[in-house]
Amino acid sequence: MSIKIPLSKIEEGIKLALQKCDEHLASAEILASKSALSNAVVSLEFGIEEFGRAVALIEKHKAGSEDIET
Repeated sequence: MSIKIPLSKIEEGIKLALQKCDEHLASAEILASKSALSNAVVSLEFGIEEFGRAVALIEKHKAGSEDIET
């Protein structure tokens, strides 16, 4: 299924996904420094997921496409 999202909202989504990615990576760094490695890995995985979301949105924005797969 796909939905239409205005390009301006896609830009917002890119910024938000990158911000969340940074937050997850910062959390992972803190957790790793406290030797909570299992928890750090989970935060790292969330960061990677958010980064992937940002990349997908960037590709849609570059293409000028407002159709987003859900």
